[in-house]
Amino acid sequence: MVKQSITFLCLFLLSSIVCFNAERAKIHETKILSKKIFLKFKNEKFDEGFELFKDRCLIEDVEINKLKTTIKTQWVDIIKKSYGDSISLELTKEEEIGNSFIRYTYLHKFKKTVLVWVIVFYKPEDTWKVHALSYSGNLEPLYKLKKK
Repeated sequence: MVKQSITFLCLFLLSSIVCFNAERAKIHETKILSKKIFLKFKNEKFDEGFELFKDRCLIEDVEINKLKTTIKTQWVDIIKKSYGDSISLELTKEEEIGNSFIRYTYLHKFKKTVLVWVIVFYKPEDTWKVHALSYSGNLEPLYKLKKK
């Protein structure tokens, strides 16, 4: 009886580890996807960037098209002129809320300043979907509070 209990416990622990690793692999896929999207954006290939997640998106097509148009317009009118040449991307924050939300924050470095890109993934059931995508020049949320 003890031998069977130990065998059952070992099998249970092994299956738990396998399930945990499978979920971590799915989460890692969201990280890879976010980096691919923002690398496209960095290289001004916005349509290609949006295409990467159009089948995994919870944002309405109308809203996506508005965001795409806004980004393209602001890129030409403001960002290219005021920010200077694009230099690099840096993942600065990775946050999770329970088992349902993941948020990645990237710094897009330019010669004169930075842009902050944020993408949020939501898992309503079994598949991670893009829930929100935004950008701004506000760095305040990225500073960590230091205790004195």
